[in-house]
Amino acid sequence: MDVTSLQLTSTDYMVQAQDGLLLPLAAVATAVLVSLWARGGSTRAPGARRPGPRALLAIGAVGTVLVVFGLFQAIWPGTGLADGVPSWVAPVCLALGVLALVAVVQTWRSELRRTRPEWRTPSVGARLAEWAAVFTLVAVSLFWAVANYSAEVGESRGRQFEAELADYPGVVVRSTADLQLVAPGVTASRCGPDGTAFRHRYDGLVLLQQAGGTYFLVPRDWGREAADSAVLAVPVGDGVRLDYLPPGADGTAPRSGPLVAEGSAC
Repeated sequence: MDVTSLQLTSTDYMVQAQDGLLLPLAAVATAVLVSLWARGGSTRAPGARRPGPRALLAIGAVGTVLVVFGLFQAIWPGTGLADGVPSWVAPVCLALGVLALVAVVQTWRSELRRTRPEWRTPSVGARLAEWAAVFTLVAVSLFWAVANYSAEVGESRGRQFEAELADYPGVVVRSTADLQLVAPGVTASRCGPDGTAFRHRYDGLVLLQQAGGTYFLVPRDWGREAADSAVLAVPVGDGVRLDYLPPGADGTAPRSGPLVAEGSAC
């Protein structure tokens, strides 16, 4: 389904996308805490050793590889370079690579200021532009990573929904008009004589989502791979009522043959 057809509000996104946002935030916060505790504090201890030229070269090389990999995946996605790797890894590599290169450049400049007094410090404007570019790259990379991670979470949630569909609560759709809900496993019935309120009944459905003034339903035995699988959209209104059933209850109406007899109660 095209997500725009759901017409989700900002509140809907925030409520339903918690596992796509909270886990990355928790992972980042945990990494920050562990790194600070490992160092014994949030500031560098006096007299701490500066990384040598070889260490700076190694960090710069690793940062360059990460940046190149992240940019390559951004410009030419799906090339097979990262087959089997989660899609959020590339943007995280780009952000980490940029930060690594910034650390190398800042350490190199600090060393130049210490050993070469004649070296000119970049102007304020140049430094502002530099940090603005760094902030943009890192922020865009993190947004990209969270978006890709959230998409994978959504796909995983969809697979879970399909696998556990038999255990979900069912619904009986009752309507004053014939909705013509036709799908494998969905049974249509007519309850009572003409003019009876909510005369039309549909069994064998599960509510997928209510959004944008629409009920989105799927048959109990729905599957993505089935050629006749369908998601049914029913407008929310006074002429439609949903009766919710506990898991395992099929809600099948009383029957006298293939269809409910005209005028019977159900």
